[in-house]
Amino acid sequence: MAGKPLSTVPQFPWEVAYMEVLLETDNVRLAELISVAQGTLLLRLLELAKGSEREVQAVEDALGSLAILKRTRESSNT
Repeated sequence: MAGKPLSTVPQFPWEVAYMEVLLETDNVRLAELISVAQGTLLLRLLELAKGSEREVQAVEDALGSLAILKRTRESSNT
């Protein structure tokens, strides 16, 4: 098995810039497209890191709230 074949339909917005690089045959234009794709990918990584941190905090808060609720419920049942 040679690996997963590349899809021609992008699933994520950054894939458009990435696919342009993979399909470019003009070496002069390739350097510019690589820079654009790298910038696009780095921005997306920053967005994911921010979103992920926020979501991680929300999950931790929710777990803490559930633990309090569980303790409160258990103590009122005794």
